Amino acid sequence: MIPVYYLTNDPGRREMLWSGKIDETLKRYNFRLTDDIEETQALITTWGAPLLTEEWLSKMPHLQIVGHAAGSVRPIATPELFQRNITLFSANPLLAETVSEWAVLATLMLQRRVLDYSKFRAGEHANWGGFQSFRDIHDTVIGIWGFGDIAKAYIKRIRAFEPAKILVYSGHASNEELASYGAVKANSFEELLENCDQLHCLTGQTPQNLGMLNAEKLRLLRDGAEIVNCGRPGLIDYDALFNECKSGRLTAMLDVLPGDPAKEPVPLENLPNVIITPHCAGASGRKRYIPWILEQFNRFFSGEKDLPGLVTAERTLTMTIETPNLKKG
Repeated sequence: MIPVYYLTNDPGRREMLWSGKIDETLKRYNFRLTDDIEETQALITTWGAPLLTEEWLSKMPHLQIVGHAAGSVRPIATPELFQRNITLFSANPLLAETVSEWAVLATLMLQRRVLDYSKFRAGEHANWGGFQSFRDIHDTVIGIWGFGDIAKAYIKRIRAFEPAKILVYSGHASNEELASYGAVKANSFEELLENCDQLHCLTGQTPQNLGMLNAEKLRLLRDGAEIVNCGRPGLIDYDALFNECKSGRLTAMLDVLPGDPAKEPVPLENLPNVIITPHCAGASGRKRYIPWILEQFNRFFSGEKDLPGLVTAERTLTMTIETPNLKKG
């Protein structure tokens, strides 16, 4: 039986990710969980796992593959990991499915201007005339900043609604690859902003992207444009976004806020044209992560090398760094 070790410094994550299906999957593929880190050949990490430095890797001389039960691998990946030719992949494809569902929800709520006329709670009343004012989805240009797993999953879903155009700004995606998804490449960030009706911030939070959507860039968006952020808060100057939304020129739906979870109310929460959810876009489906990782381990030890969610050293550089460790590049 192939020994598998589960590494995290956050005991609460085990309960969040664990399910009875894990035991079934371990048995099916002839794996066993081990408490002896030295004998492990396959490693499962998740939120709260340590950076896999040489100190950690030296404890696992037989390690061949790491499956990260989360999205970005930046919190664990090191040059030493790749120098040892250890295969690394993440559950980002699964996370992307659920986050992209939230992004579709945001697209339709903002495009249909649901806040303008809907009744949500007791004591409220629907505005029976307000529903006539929203823009048709077929006349809407969807702008996407980034082209990772979430953006790709979102494009696949939103294409069913036949928006006018899907415009993408990405530093690595080619015209041909974007065309295969039914999208068009924006040649600059400014071109993306100037030509979209709804902007989705789905790029990695890197030193180069930190605060990139600032007051100057926000002014490039069309009057009445909508901003969706289910990526990372560091991409946007939230003070500048507050000013634009307070003026009524822009509207927004946000799943992430600076310093979340927010311990105190933030100014954006007081605006009637801003929808905020508590960083829950990817909250469903997490108990699928580890069984899925075990399935990929089985494929790897059966000789397959082209695994979904595979992460190279080069791709790691484009993935999100958590805000406390991030400085503007």
